[in-house]
Amino acid sequence: MEPHKKGPRTTLAARARDAGLEPAALQLLHGTARCQPAALIQPGQEGRSTLEQIQTGLINIICDVISKDVTIQQEVVRMASHPGIQLVTKQKAASKSQPAPADDQAYKYKNYLSFRKPIRWVRSFEYLAICRAEEQKYITVRLELPDELRYRFRDHCGHRFLSSGMRDAVRESMLERAVGDVFSKSVTRQLERQVRSSLKEAAEREALLVSAQGEILQTAVLQPRLAARWPHVSSDAAAVQLREMVQRHSVTLLGVGNGTACRETWQYVAELNGAGWLAGSPLDVTLVDEGGASEYSTTKAAADEMPELDCSVRSAVSLARRLQDPISEYVKLIRFCLFLFLTVVF
Repeated sequence: MEPHKKGPRTTLAARARDAGLEPAALQLLHGTARCQPAALIQPGQEGRSTLEQIQTGLINIICDVISKDVTIQQEVVRMASHPGIQLVTKQKAASKSQPAPADDQAYKYKNYLSFRKPIRWVRSFEYLAICRAEEQKYITVRLELPDELRYRFRDHCGHRFLSSGMRDAVRESMLERAVGDVFSKSVTRQLERQVRSSLKEAAEREALLVSAQGEILQTAVLQPRLAARWPHVSSDAAAVQLREMVQRHSVTLLGVGNGTACRETWQYVAELNGAGWLAGSPLDVTLVDEGGASEYSTTKAAADEMPELDCSVRSAVSLARRLQDPISEYVKLIRFCLFLFLTVVF
């Protein structure tokens, strides 16, 4: 017994070509001869028995040719960088197959349940969070294209195909319908794939860069002599150790937590830095808000991320990473700690 063979899937354009409409469609597209669709009717033949079938078949072939044209594809690639394209999200309605998410899960995506922003202003952490929410079926994501792109595509196709050949009402009408169909059915999907692919690539590249920069190079417990003054600094083991770390890793920025004894620590670091003790030229020194760092260091997420480190060291690592990418670090905080942090700051 022969195995069951599934017939090949054919496109609408392929069916129209099988009906013998390709020569007339190419005449319409390039204007090499006048074409009257009514004259192509052949009663009883599939795809050509009515005027509506003839017109639909001609348009399907023209759409297929336009969508595969190299210059048209190049124009679509350029259109993907248009600043008016917006990324839009919408919360998915609950259903039997997809119940509403629990509050402790949905809060993570609260900012993305109804999100709208031009693609050029979408941050990497925002897009990665949107992708996670979409994957977990909390939201739907789409691109909103400005009308200018539709007009731009229409004008480009008109210049490409209507600038030469015979001009008549039938040809212009058929091409206008075909161009509209190509934009709504093909170009919009192509733009969405291209834009979203570019956003994801950029977001993942930036996330990888931050991860590489956030590597733990060295940890140490320093016990500085805060009351020490020059010229006795060379006998201060903490100062010597700090200088070695700065020079070994080519440090350019120092962060001081704003917790206990931060004023004394800041004065100590500023004194070493201003005198050129740490590096050949003064480094940048800044205060880092410690809000939520100690609470985060005791969470399961912190233990999974840095299992080999003590809680106090995890807090220091969190502060250092806040200098590199604050948002990515702050989103790790649990809601309660983040609320307290925002309350204190604002």
